[in-house]
Amino acid sequence: MCDATVDAIFDKDRSQKNNKQFIKKNIKGKKGCLTFSSKINFMTTQEIANRMAELFKENKWMEVQDELFAENAVSIEPPHSQGLKTVEGLAAIKEKGEQFNSMVEEMHGGWVSDLIVAGNYITCGMGMDATMKGSGRMKMEEVCVYEVKDGKIVKEQFFF
Repeated sequence: MCDATVDAIFDKDRSQKNNKQFIKKNIKGKKGCLTFSSKINFMTTQEIANRMAELFKENKWMEVQDELFAENAVSIEPPHSQGLKTVEGLAAIKEKGEQFNSMVEEMHGGWVSDLIVAGNYITCGMGMDATMKGSGRMKMEEVCVYEVKDGKIVKEQFFF
């Protein structure tokens, strides 16, 4: 017969380190039987793609990063990219987005294709018609690939 039972539930909002600390704090020194159940509540790749599509339609580009990107995410630009470079970390990705926005004089239009999910990857096409400071009006198109791990986007890569 068990004298004590402790159930620990993993939470997507609690880091793995914090989950381990929670377990140690609540289990250490307990006597008797111990039952342990774990539940990891990560968003699926499809759920992330669905949320991205919603935010893209509302032109909420920064919210995509805030809600769906991992803190250690990487953003990869092609080697021939002028201006924007590959960066690592959510703060650097946000700064890169602000840098791009500061280069835009006027936005004339843009589009995002339907998102496609395959395994832990999401891909789409994006395009925009913008007047860039010092460069004039131009149309840009790219293919975007996002990698998902543990319910967060860990990598975005652009091809143009």
